[in-house]
Amino acid sequence: MNDHQNFTVIEYHDGNFYDCFRPVFESGAKLSEVRYYVDMEFIGDSSNWIEIIQLIFVDKDTVYPIYLRANPDFDTIEIYDRFPETDTCYQSFIPQTLWNESVGSSLAWCRKMQNQQGYVDGIQFEFHNHTIIQIIGLASELVTMQVVKATEILCKSRIDEHKV
Repeated sequence: MNDHQNFTVIEYHDGNFYDCFRPVFESGAKLSEVRYYVDMEFIGDSSNWIEIIQLIFVDKDTVYPIYLRANPDFDTIEIYDRFPETDTCYQSFIPQTLWNESVGSSLAWCRKMQNQQGYVDGIQFEFHNHTIIQIIGLASELVTMQVVKATEILCKSRIDEHKV
């Protein structure tokens, strides 16, 4: 492919980017579990790239699974409401990290993130407990980060400085 050809980057599975999240928002479902999936071929390798992340939201007896996958060709994020079709065998595990604060909380906001080249390679979640988590597609891997609202920290520290 040369630079002058047009091509479409898949940024979602079916329909609108946010379709999988609509019932989660409408029901007020809470995050119940997060599961990471690593390619079995690379287990034990130092890379252990996370290729798929499953978010499970629950409202009463209804379960809303959402799967995020790094598109290996474009490093974009694809969203599915079922496990994506793939030829790869995966090992799953439950991360014991930044997601812990979000379990039991519902989504307040969901944002897709687009890089300077026009690729939708990230998604950001803000939960009702004010935890913010970003997932970025980077070199066919999903990288998770927790975002801290620095403006709130700066404002609070300046207020504390001026207290008499």
